[in-house]
Amino acid sequence: MTIKLYHASIKCKVRKNFKLDLLFESGEQMNPLDDTVCVESIKRIMKIFGGKWSFLIIGELHSGVKHFNELSRNLGISTKSLSDALKVLEMNEIIKRTVHPTTPITVDYSLTDKGRDFERVFIEMREWGKKWL
Repeated sequence: MTIKLYHASIKCKVRKNFKLDLLFESGEQMNPLDDTVCVESIKRIMKIFGGKWSFLIIGELHSGVKHFNELSRNLGISTKSLSDALKVLEMNEIIKRTVHPTTPITVDYSLTDKGRDFERVFIEMREWGKKWL
């Protein structure tokens, strides 16, 4: 049994014994070192985006800059959970935090170029959902 995962022009195949094969669309086998690169890349990505709220926060910010309270209200998320998720995304340069010296202090969040580039992933997820859900 083979499970095929496609990304761009690379196909990841996980065989029954959990060995990962990477093939180009042409069917040409990739270097075994690339197996490790694929898995390690996925692990690093999941450390950034694997949190319960990450996708929803990014999705919310795609429509524009949002205040902390606006994100909390729109997502129905506790302030602690939101704060924790925002810190991870900010630390990984997915979002930008801007503090305004107003009374009271207001904080905006927006996507960086790196965060906006993630929109392609959302589009692919939507297409997959249309096909399979």
